[in-house]
Order: sequence, then C-alpha cells, then structure tokens
Amino acid sequence: MIRAGTSVYGVEPSAGVLRPDDYLAPVLTLESEVVMIKQLPAGAAVSYGATYHTTKDQWIATLPIGYGDGLPRELKGYEVIVNGKKAPIVGQLAMDQLMIAVDEPVPVGTTVTFVGQNGDQENTIWQFSEYAGIDPWEATIRFQDRLARYLVD
Repeated sequence: MIRAGTSVYGVEPSAGVLRPDDYLAPVLTLESEVVMIKQLPAGAAVSYGATYHTTKDQWIATLPIGYGDGLPRELKGYEVIVNGKKAPIVGQLAMDQLMIAVDEPVPVGTTVTFVGQNGDQENTIWQFSEYAGIDPWEATIRFQDRLARYLVD
C-alpha cells in the first residue's frame, strides 16, 4: 500500500525525507477573488472589533473567503498576491470574508493568490503554513468543501 498523502499536492510528506535529487513540483494553488473594493479615509476602522485602522487614504478589497473555508485566523498580516504585487490581510478574518490593503483600485473579479504563482511573485504552502503557525500537512487538510477544486491536466 502506498500512502501518497500531501505529496499529491507537491508537498514533501515529511521534512528531510527526500534525497537531494528528488523533487516534488508544487501543484497546489489557493486563490480567491475581489468581490468589493473601496477607498477608505485615514483612520477608518476595518473588520470585527475595529482591529485595523487605515493610516492614510487606503484601498481595501474584500474577498469571499475566511476561516469557515479552512483559512487559519492567524493569517492577519499575511501577504497575498494581487496582480503580481504583495498585499497584506488587514483586520480579523471573518467566517466568510476577509479584507486586504491594495496600493491601487483593482477590478471586482481580480484573482488573489494565497498559495501559488501570481505574476513574478509566489507564495508557497510552506510560507503560508509557517505564517499561520501550522505545518503544510495540516494546512492542506483544513481547506473545506466550500472551496472549489479544479484538477488541471
């Protein structure tokens, strides 16, 4: 019997198990999209408990993904990728939504990458997991059925 586990996502099954000439290509991508964009004035409160305040006039984008989809709540401050640029998660993650700060307005429907390649930037499952304080194996099993899955050939 072979237990493929997270290696099907291109994640090493245990740290240090593979030989230096072995390589698993990362194939997991976690993306969402912008559903709302709004420019807030300096000092505006964002999210539950007003846990983030803008320090200047700032564009805030809302994404339809949250801890109910399996995202760790510890991702506040984690930098997602929008149009090849890093953008931090601001405020608390809600069950179904979160907000990010972007440098300029982006159209509704713009892809936002949590794990994967976007332009010249990349976030790996290792970076995502380390930021959240969990291991990559736990991260992959947290993602709920509410997230659409696409198999790409």
